[in-house]
Amino acid sequence: MLVNSIIILVLNSIILRYVYELEKKSCKCSLNGQQQFIKYFAPVIIFVSLIGLFVSDKTFLQTVLSNKLLGVVFSIYTIIGMAYGINLVLYFLKLVYSKCECSRDWKRYGMLYPALGMAIILLLVLVITCLLYTSPSPRDGLL
Repeated sequence: MLVNSIIILVLNSIILRYVYELEKKSCKCSLNGQQQFIKYFAPVIIFVSLIGLFVSDKTFLQTVLSNKLLGVVFSIYTIIGMAYGINLVLYFLKLVYSKCECSRDWKRYGMLYPALGMAIILLLVLVITCLLYTSPSPRDGLL
């Protein structure tokens, strides 16, 4: 969880800085509800990532499972986090396809990390599934 927390912390810090820079520039094509959602939820993700730096996976999971209120809060955080990931990708696409010149910056591509993460997970699931169903077993008489 340490490496994962560091990656999420760095990426969300870059995204948050980018959103604040757009706001400071008064970039009209970038200021909307999607930008506000990112602006207010990215610090929450950064805070949770900081917790992940100091608490082990096992301790965190045990705490969430043993405390019902914390379990509900974490479930809500997870659901909003999924919406946040979708929002990041949609906001990125909006900025790119609207040809918003004031939003051009390398930091804009940081918003694609949820899509990249999901693509990697889907690829792994596909590869594992293919390996499980195509590898010979003793029943086949090939071993």
